[in-house]
Amino acid sequence: MQHDTTSPELDLILGAAAIGRTLGLSERTASRLLEKGRIPARKLDSRWVTTRSALRRHFADLLDTEAA
Repeated sequence: MQHDTTSPELDLILGAAAIGRTLGLSERTASRLLEKGRIPARKLDSRWVTTRSALRRHFADLLDTEAA
């Protein structure tokens, strides 16, 4: 049984697989980008944690920077 690793009430996304699904990436690609610091997230024990709002801000900033 797979647990839902997103929490709409808290805006949380838990784990590299869930972060990858949110971004349309494989778990492996998401893990690599997370380890390199290319996706805004933190490790909580051994699990990556981020929020949808942090992802939206990060990628909006990237687009704004490229457009300038």
